[in-house]
Amino acid sequence: MPAAVPAAAARLSALARVTASGRRDRDRLVRARDARLVEVVRHTAAHSPWYRRLWQEAGCEPSSVRTAGDLAGFPLVSKTMVRADVEQILTPAARARGVRSAPTSGSTGEPLVVPHDPASAAVLDAVWARSHLAYGLRPHHRTAYFRNLPSSPTLTERLGIFRAEHLDIDAPDARLAARLRELRPHVLGGYPSHILELLDRLGPDRVSGLGIRWVTTGAETLTEDARREIADGVGARVVDLYGTIEFGCIAFECALGTRHLNDDAVLVEVLDDDGRPVPEGSPGELVVTGLYGAAMPFVRYRIGDRGTVDSRPCGCGRPLRRMTSLEGRGASAVLTTGGQRITGARLCAHLREIPTLRRYQVAQTSLTDLVVRIIPDPGTDQATAQAVREAVRRQFGSEVSIEIDLVERIERTAGGKVPDIIPMPS
Repeated sequence: MPAAVPAAAARLSALARVTASGRRDRDRLVRARDARLVEVVRHTAAHSPWYRRLWQEAGCEPSSVRTAGDLAGFPLVSKTMVRADVEQILTPAARARGVRSAPTSGSTGEPLVVPHDPASAAVLDAVWARSHLAYGLRPHHRTAYFRNLPSSPTLTERLGIFRAEHLDIDAPDARLAARLRELRPHVLGGYPSHILELLDRLGPDRVSGLGIRWVTTGAETLTEDARREIADGVGARVVDLYGTIEFGCIAFECALGTRHLNDDAVLVEVLDDDGRPVPEGSPGELVVTGLYGAAMPFVRYRIGDRGTVDSRPCGCGRPLRRMTSLEGRGASAVLTTGGQRITGARLCAHLREIPTLRRYQVAQTSLTDLVVRIIPDPGTDQATAQAVREAVRRQFGSEVSIEIDLVERIERTAGGKVPDIIPMPS
């Protein structure tokens, strides 16, 4: 029997399980989540030397964990800590047959290669599939994604199910337009910057006539302005998916537009600056524990984002909690000379009020030096540059030097992203 057949069967079985899980009432879902958490903590303590030592030094007893609340007091783990000692974090499952590895985007530093054992990969793939089904995707729909690297077609794609094709954002305009006309996808996916660049290059008229029904975005912060611009330009509903290589899909938008956490696949805590839980509905740092990922556990992992979570029910009937705000990368902040952090969301809100500013990026090179790269509307170079300078000056005062750099294109990172904020080098 070809290896692809049992693998596909495992994924279909996982999809059936996570679909059923998403229909449970809240109490049953929480009980099942806590049972998974107990398994994760005990597996990690038994098989990951790094975590075992970390917890022993902190005086934390893995056998004491019965519910999500019992994790309070266990050490928080940063990406820097993980990257420094990967081999001691990995469990024997990382060396088993069929492990699938993928690098993170490296948007805040060197990429981290994360292995997923086959059983975990099947569940995470199923959670992604469930998240796409939630907004309306069906097996016969065609998807076109902007990806950094092409991927081989899956068995289901070869059978004409959930077909997904690769698009190259660096292709010449004519070739990109021809490829889209050839595919005529129901779903167009990519970073927000990819879709905005596509609209800039081809113009809304050449995109809106393709019959695209949904645009899915992820990996970068999707502002409300960008959401409206994409929706109007493409003529489609915009759906933002929040996921990472470490955890798969963390949150998705249902057909009503509510962003739900995949509570049965990840445990998301919202903490204040002292590491304590914030009141429900208050913003804070997102700390995530993966409920699947035997090869490389992530327990109380500081993912670098901020957001707001509450458990109010949604009209869609799902028992999954809401993520009512997602502020993006916590590292995406600029420091003032007085030590104050001005978040990207706050700074960019002022820049988005400038009507002639099409694209921008703020890079902090030192405490007293900022470089703002801008793409203004044609014929507005000087007026836009002055408006940008004044908007930034209001945030930072006269002690900071502001260099305005007019560019034709803002370059992407090695991971393919176009961040609004480049923090000062650490």
